[in-house]
Amino acid sequence: MAEEIEGTEENPIVEINATLEYRDGVVYIKKINTNEMPAKLLFKIIEAMTTNIREHYRWNFKIGKNKED
Repeated sequence: MAEEIEGTEENPIVEINATLEYRDGVVYIKKINTNEMPAKLLFKIIEAMTTNIREHYRWNFKIGKNKED
């Protein structure tokens, strides 16, 4: 059951349009546009995406998968 936020009539929408590049084990932000959101939330989202991107590419290169897989 979702908890409602007091004082708001609408549910918040988080919108992120980002272009990220993975190069040499590092994730670079090439472009990012967001709607209004707390900086702490944006940081946590970028941190989670960075972790997942690194794990994905490290795992695929470790087992020798093709980039297209």
